[in-house]
Amino acid sequence: MIRWNHPVHGFVPPDNFIPLAEQTGVIRDVTHWVLKEALRQQQQWRLGGHDIAIAANISAVDLIDMKLPAYVAQLMTEFDVDAKLLTLEVTESTVMGDPESALKALNTLRDMGISLSIDDFGTGFSSMAQLKKMPVDELKIDMAFVLGLAKN
Repeated sequence: MIRWNHPVHGFVPPDNFIPLAEQTGVIRDVTHWVLKEALRQQQQWRLGGHDIAIAANISAVDLIDMKLPAYVAQLMTEFDVDAKLLTLEVTESTVMGDPESALKALNTLRDMGISLSIDDFGTGFSSMAQLKKMPVDELKIDMAFVLGLAKN
């Protein structure tokens, strides 16, 4: 998740500005900036002799935008990034908002060799049957889902 250190207001948590970016339609610009900066940084690390994997979150708006895979491919070429060093994270609710479009985008990204992760699993209403259809490599279970696991 992106962090914002505003010059006047100081640290602004992502929960305070990401929903606004999604509502106003600028989330694609934010995502493009984040991906470009992340892949640029990954390239710098690699040129310094360090193969460090990176992860970036994408929103529901990004996930159903079928231009995203082409943009990611363009950036991977521009910065000579190995797809196995990139993970894109989506929340469970993002996937469940439009499962058909999400699945198409996820499969396209997966076919490019990019690792996929579902973040905050357990906060939405997806079932294990739906989860089995998702081409994901990682499942990050939300703390709220497991907090009372021993008692309930």
